[in-house]
Amino acid sequence: MAPPGRGFISTLVLVALLAIAPLLTADASSLSLTLHGHGQDCTDARFCFTIEEGNLTNLTPGTTVSLTFENHDTAIHNVYVAPLDQANPNRASTNPDHALATTQDLGPGQQDRITFTAPTNTTGLYFWCEVSSHEAHGMYLEAPYDPETWEPPEPHEAPYPLLQSLIKITLILLATGETRQTRKR
Repeated sequence: MAPPGRGFISTLVLVALLAIAPLLTADASSLSLTLHGHGQDCTDARFCFTIEEGNLTNLTPGTTVSLTFENHDTAIHNVYVAPLDQANPNRASTNPDHALATTQDLGPGQQDRITFTAPTNTTGLYFWCEVSSHEAHGMYLEAPYDPETWEPPEPHEAPYPLLQSLIKITLILLATGETRQTRKR
């Protein structure tokens, strides 16, 4: 009996990947937020953000975050988002190069929407206004990941070990199939 051909093996792997696809995306979640910028009514700060819709309580790595920023102040504001461990410890002058996403500079009454994925290699997210010294005046928001539902990954841990195993098996089988074809020639 002849061994199965490469086409059969590729089809088998495709069927297996389609079967496990729901398992790979089961942990993926999404979060929708509306954030307002203020220059008044801030507790102990000159400038601040308030979450008007949604919440960050169950934020976990891999969450797709859709953020709408509305400027409810008379000054220009924006929102930068970075991994929490990249925030300046003094909460002033955080490096904008660490930003995962940014809104445009927005005037009074304007809004912008950004979408990004919460990274896995940090302890949470940090939101701040990059305009002038607004961050130093309190216009920042820390969003640590929920410690009840998140544990840091082990070093070099594969996020989807089953998928990686299937890929390795597929490559081995395809390499073996190519070797057999080469020997037949």
